Amino acid sequence: MTVRRQRGATLGLAAACVLVVIVIGVGFFFLSKIIGGGREVANATDAGALNVAKQAIRRGAVNLTSAADQEEFGALCETPNRLDLLSYNRIVAKAMIVAKNAADQNTATALANAGIMHNQVNTLGNTLKAQIAAACATPGGALASDFHAISTNSNTKMWNGSPVQLASDIVPGYMKVGSSANVYFHSATRGSLGNWQPPTNTAGQNAPSGDPYSAGYNAVTVGGHQFAFVPLFPETRPHLVDRGNFSNAAPAGITAAPALPNSFQTNSRALEGKTGVFGGSMACAIVGCIDRNFAARIPKGFVRVSNGPSANTVNTSVFPLSTVVNDGSNDIFNNELFHAPGINMDQNTNIFSHSPSGPAAMQAIGAYNATRGNFPFDPMVGNVGGGDPALWTGLAEDAYNNPAAYDLRSTSAQDHFATQAELDGISANPNVMNCIYTMYDADPSTNPHCSNANTAMWMGNYNRAAGTASDHIDTSAGFTNVEFMKADLLAQRAHGYRSATTNAPNPSGLKLWGRSGGTVLRPPANGSAKPFLGGKINYLAAGSPMELLNEIGGCASTSTIDKIVDRMRQVNPEDGNLAQHVRDALSSSTLPLGKSFYIYADGSSVYMTESFTAASGYVTKAKADSLTPDGASGTGASNCNTGNYPLSGWTVNTRKGVGGASIGDAGYHEVPFTRYNGTSVGNDQAIWTPSSGYNNFLGELRFEQTATGDTYSKPN
Repeated sequence: MTVRRQRGATLGLAAACVLVVIVIGVGFFFLSKIIGGGREVANATDAGALNVAKQAIRRGAVNLTSAADQEEFGALCETPNRLDLLSYNRIVAKAMIVAKNAADQNTATALANAGIMHNQVNTLGNTLKAQIAAACATPGGALASDFHAISTNSNTKMWNGSPVQLASDIVPGYMKVGSSANVYFHSATRGSLGNWQPPTNTAGQNAPSGDPYSAGYNAVTVGGHQFAFVPLFPETRPHLVDRGNFSNAAPAGITAAPALPNSFQTNSRALEGKTGVFGGSMACAIVGCIDRNFAARIPKGFVRVSNGPSANTVNTSVFPLSTVVNDGSNDIFNNELFHAPGINMDQNTNIFSHSPSGPAAMQAIGAYNATRGNFPFDPMVGNVGGGDPALWTGLAEDAYNNPAAYDLRSTSAQDHFATQAELDGISANPNVMNCIYTMYDADPSTNPHCSNANTAMWMGNYNRAAGTASDHIDTSAGFTNVEFMKADLLAQRAHGYRSATTNAPNPSGLKLWGRSGGTVLRPPANGSAKPFLGGKINYLAAGSPMELLNEIGGCASTSTIDKIVDRMRQVNPEDGNLAQHVRDALSSSTLPLGKSFYIYADGSSVYMTESFTAASGYVTKAKADSLTPDGASGTGASNCNTGNYPLSGWTVNTRKGVGGASIGDAGYHEVPFTRYNGTSVGNDQAIWTPSSGYNNFLGELRFEQTATGDTYSKPN
């Protein structure tokens, strides 16, 4: 072979080698583009999936359109009345509190109300779950759009900028059973629920308050109703998870409550520009909420504080209370019918006398009248009508000629003394009957001659009437039952009743008795019997709920308030000085009869007002006023009362010398009516009735006064 041929062969071999190297290099180039493009697609898919997990806690939100849903849950939503995954655990927590309260109360109404709220939560949860699923649909779903907003803008230059898009709908998943929900039950709330311990997360993760977060995907039964939180991983960012750990199967055991997803699987694809072949990737991500953790609460919860009605609106008086006697000094029972000998009256002629000599004068005139016409008239003797001179002179003569000296009167005309013609009608044996206050029993048949008609005639003749005054009712203050019965009795007394019966079968509200030093001036305390001598018959003063509680005393100032404090801990558990704030609120306003105030917490303060701030998320005042507690009123520590205290002779029909009274009621010598059974008693009560929290109503503290009646007779 020549040298030239050898050189040519070597050159060809070199060229071939170069070509092979070039082909291999080009192949590696395209292979690296395909592999690198696949990595770009995977990165875009990861980024899109991560954005899905980030946005999922806001997507699929349910608008609370009904008034019931808005009142119960609107304030628990970060965007008012718009429920999303971030807020869902909060409404579950509220419903659990209501169910626990209802179970503790154990009344049919409370349990039914808890069931209503459980159904509300389930309906909203299932709707939210469905709308999250709809958001996963591609194309058009909100979460699909969230994926594409990131994936299609990601760098895929190695695949000629081909956009990364979902190959199928996003798959919702349920991961990490027992992990932290974004709610926790504060120790104060758990204490208010009888140291209840709902399940907590398995990782031992605590909220900033030190309380453990609740466990997600853990079925909890409260009051017969099942609830389940969603693990949302507070203080954790959304992050990718291994697809081998992803599960789209609903958690086991949750059968009667919605299980909402907390993770998502995305399957994407992109077109490789050179080969025309689609490549794809799969990614899974789980939600997280860095700074959105919440204490379980009923944020718009309230306690109603009510004072019972004015007694005259629920009980019936015999006469208008505006007609009470305020000055008995001119009452016939305080004068002629009180002092001996009372009033003696001839039942045949209705001639009467208060003079001790009156009956003898009537007997003398009657004896003389029987002899009329049997003797000649002697002008020197003056035996009128020809009667027996022996019965005339020194006997019938003085009374006949001067009836005023013997107080012989007739008719109801003022100061009308019997005329000689009327005296002529007295028979030989006049039927003279005596009446004095002790004879005025409750039964008119006991002494029928001491009738109301005769009494009225005597009152007119002697010009006797109990003094009444105008403007002795404080129309803005109303009446407690004690004040009502006092006024009712004195009104009957003013109308000349021989006996009176007063009763207050329906409870009224409370006022303050007042104090002397540290002593409450409630019977039987010295100074508690206050005779009405003018001024206002409804004389007691209104007080704040705290003052009323302190007057009732004992458990009323401690345990009853503790019941309210416990309920308010379900509203604002973080308030470390809540007990004092509740006491301050109870002291802040006077509570009139027939009024209702509302205690609620807003921020770090507790308020007591007659109505809620407009557009504040609370129920309307009209609805708040109409609600009935769904628990049962308690006994003992949660239903405080004074016990029975006496009324007859003390505040009703006040008797001189009783309870420090210097004179009888309305200025009577001793007492308006001297006889009574002493069975009339009063009782002041502060009644706590819990409510479950349904309609945000947590309970009612109601003040009432009950009083039993008595029958009074023998007017003074």
